[in-house]
Amino acid sequence: MDDQDRVSQTSSVATISYFPVVKESDGKVQTFGKRCQAAKRDPNCPVIIRGWLNKKDSSGLKLWKRRWFVLSNYCLFYYKDSREESVLGSIPLPSYKILFCTPRECKNRKFTFKVVHQGMRSYFFSADTQEDMLGWVRALSQSASMEADGSLSRYSTIHCRHTVLNTEYPTFSTIALGDPFLLHC
Repeated sequence: MDDQDRVSQTSSVATISYFPVVKESDGKVQTFGKRCQAAKRDPNCPVIIRGWLNKKDSSGLKLWKRRWFVLSNYCLFYYKDSREESVLGSIPLPSYKILFCTPRECKNRKFTFKVVHQGMRSYFFSADTQEDMLGWVRALSQSASMEADGSLSRYSTIHCRHTVLNTEYPTFSTIALGDPFLLHC
């Protein structure tokens, strides 16, 4: 990790100045991620989480690109690198579902999850570690459900292999890397 990455991982602030208007779905898939439609970050809102993720390319070629992501004010912004100079795209999260990927969906990729919404483009991500994946899934789920106080309720819903399990949300201190539940997600 270079000095620039260390500096940019410290706490700072950010926000959205507008959300694009989305019409009722007419069967077509809406996309937000494009650079020309990306929301702008306002530097007056706190960053919930930031870091590197791999994002599956929308071209359909099964390519994965490493991007720098910043979650702020219920929106996920992504950049080419940790300098956060120019937003490549943004995903307004309210009403999206954050789900773990099945092995079939993301072959040869570990620590994968997706951000889905009916009538909208689905986004696929992979983290470097299980701990990173769980941190991102937790933060994105809070934003998608618009939990503003940053705390999770005692029980959260975890989606795994198309089954919904009501369970206490795992935290980094309670999850073991060998947990059989996580190995099957």
